[in-house]
Amino acid sequence: MVKKYKFRILIISVLVIIGICGCGNNTAAYINSEDSTEESVSTGSVNLTETEFVTEDKELKQICVYVCGAVAAPGVYMLPEESRVCDLFQAAGGLTTEAAADYWNQARLLADGEMIYVPTEAEAEERTEEERAAASGLSESKDTDNQEKKKVNINTASKEELMTLPGIGESKALAILAYREENGGFSSIRELKDISGIKDGVFSKIEDYIVIN
Repeated sequence: MVKKYKFRILIISVLVIIGICGCGNNTAAYINSEDSTEESVSTGSVNLTETEFVTEDKELKQICVYVCGAVAAPGVYMLPEESRVCDLFQAAGGLTTEAAADYWNQARLLADGEMIYVPTEAEAEERTEEERAAASGLSESKDTDNQEKKKVNINTASKEELMTLPGIGESKALAILAYREENGGFSSIRELKDISGIKDGVFSKIEDYIVIN
């Protein structure tokens, strides 16, 4: 009787031990499963971030700007949006030795489709204050009435008044005065083109701002 009782106790003990081992294995498998899931989620998150970064790079906007004049390589350049004048000059190989380096405000933001002309030092001297202000990033709003008031009579204007005209510096203003004295004045504004240094390009800039009466 005692032997049977001991045998039953032994069997029950073995079953209990087997049950405990089985539960431990199940628990370990569950933890491993959670670890695997967490790793998968983490890896997926990294991949998603990388994809979004590449997409943003592809959508980076660009602007198209034309630069000419005293630069090493004039032409049309595609630049990142919010590029500045200095970035354009760098893309064009830099300024030439004759360039008026301080003519443009090189910190100014560029706009899509605009043209930047870099004058030489000699050309910059012929530019008006209005043109210099525009290149420096300064602007003044002017209505039609103001433009009419600023028309210059080339038959009576002083040197200083003539120099307010686009493209007319001191040397051209003196040439206009000399021509006027030698010929008794201008009978037509187009006579200005008879003066050395005033050709179609310069005349087209000033014809809307001059009168002879």
